[in-house]
Amino acid sequence: MALVEVPKEFPTRLFINGEFVDAADKRTFDNINPATEEVIAKIAMAGKADLDAAIESAKSPARVGGRTARQARQPGLEDRRRDHEAPPRVRGP
Repeated sequence: MALVEVPKEFPTRLFINGEFVDAADKRTFDNINPATEEVIAKIAMAGKADLDAAIESAKSPARVGGRTARQARQPGLEDRRRDHEAPPRVRGP
């Protein structure tokens, strides 16, 4: 009986630009259960091309419904900024 249940499936590919992809050169490495020394899964091994793709992806703004993530958040940020502004000062007579 196993002390810990190993999930039947879990991501074994690289997560680049918002999607799971195989390594560009198709290389993998064995993920080994240290208790039993059995191979649990073959995991994609990132190479230089994968690293370059991930870096380029990180440089471009993320998209949320056709807008950048910052634009998607902006209306809420503006509302909060307005809520915290000091009211205009009223000068006495």
